[in-house]
Amino acid sequence: VAYRISDLTSLGWAPKGQHVELVYNNQYTGTYYLCEQVRVDKNRVNITELPKAADGTTLNNVAPDKVGYLLEFDFHADPTPWQWPTNFHHTKYGKESIYLVKYPDDDDLNEEQFNYICSEVNNLETQLMTIKENPSATQAQIESQYEDIINKLIDPLSFIDYWLMYEVCINHEILNPGSVYLHKDVGGKFIAGPTWDFDYGTFNFTYGEAQPARTSLYVSGAVWYRYLFRNPKFKAMAKARWAELKPQIEQMTDYITQKGEYLKYAAEQNYERWPMTVGTNGDSNLTFEESIKAMRRVFTDRIKIIDDCINEW
Repeated sequence: VAYRISDLTSLGWAPKGQHVELVYNNQYTGTYYLCEQVRVDKNRVNITELPKAADGTTLNNVAPDKVGYLLEFDFHADPTPWQWPTNFHHTKYGKESIYLVKYPDDDDLNEEQFNYICSEVNNLETQLMTIKENPSATQAQIESQYEDIINKLIDPLSFIDYWLMYEVCINHEILNPGSVYLHKDVGGKFIAGPTWDFDYGTFNFTYGEAQPARTSLYVSGAVWYRYLFRNPKFKAMAKARWAELKPQIEQMTDYITQKGEYLKYAAEQNYERWPMTVGTNGDSNLTFEESIKAMRRVFTDRIKIIDDCINEW
């Protein structure tokens, strides 16, 4: 459902997939979602790749501003030489929030390229964090700083659509942050996305960290957004974008129903193989049909909550 919603937005590629029933070593092992993973190529995250030699090996002696970059913001990633801490904050778990370079690949990235993209990200964060309401700055000066960020550093529509994805789906990952993606092509601005990791705690109000989503916007204070939403122009763009996307997003309730019908027989077998024992998402004591109804109800309620909050802007 999250990937389908992403397809309605400006975020471009979202992973395509299909539910499958898996038989492994002649044993039925349940229902899974087989999908594309996030990676750079012309059919997925389409940014400028490093050139190839005649033998197919990657050439990495490319100027740092002549290749595209895919970054992940993820506090629980395995350590790599190509990561650095964000200037924003530590996570609620006391761990350091970090950026990782996902493209170019670890074996291809060189130090000059790494330093370049670090500098670009740090510049964005610095510009965001230095915007403060203070007696020495006029409102016009503050708004001018925001205009520079929106016009020169980021693609605002992608950041708005990415934020709405997390709000609608009630995904807490951007608050950690984890599995949060960002990319930048040659000569371009930072673009939010692609969409990934919309599972644990998503589409429900029962998950402990989701309680604020029952009554308010949920992630408008996460990472970049705590600064961007200080800009009246950015808020106005977000409000207009919500009005544009809302009718299409509302129709996703039919998609949830259709997918529920499609999966109901497979679900019976899956639950026999894997009994529900963990109540994190609040559906451990529900039948499959009840879970689908609950998801649809939460989805509908969440749209109304977002609508009420944004209409107050």
